[in-house]
Amino acid sequence: MNGDFGTVSATASIGSTTLSVVSRDIDTLIAQADAAMYSAKSRGRNCCVSWHELKGENGGERRRVLKSGSILFNERRSVIDCTVKSLGSDGAGLVLSNTSAIPPEFDLLIRGEGFETRCRVVAQDRQNVEVSFR
Repeated sequence: MNGDFGTVSATASIGSTTLSVVSRDIDTLIAQADAAMYSAKSRGRNCCVSWHELKGENGGERRRVLKSGSILFNERRSVIDCTVKSLGSDGAGLVLSNTSAIPPEFDLLIRGEGFETRCRVVAQDRQNVEVSFR
């Protein structure tokens, strides 16, 4: 844009997703698009990344589940209970009463499955967290 004060340039980093059998609720769709947007920013900005493109990089589909989980952090001295709403080989979608105390990396434990892995937060809103497995 040109004007009396010089030229101003603008760029955009965009994340997109689509409605599917696995992701039908608005909170999941927003978290997926948000994760894709942050991926676009980390790739150098000024591009568009699709959530489905991210899934291809990280290993595939997630299945819808409802499982009790625990978030372990602070050298396993701190625990926050969560509900695992989607699970795949690349990551998971978690629901909590409040995500404000969640650290950027933690261990996710699903006791009934004997499952434990290191996670990194890729997107979050007030009650939902999307994580990738390390």
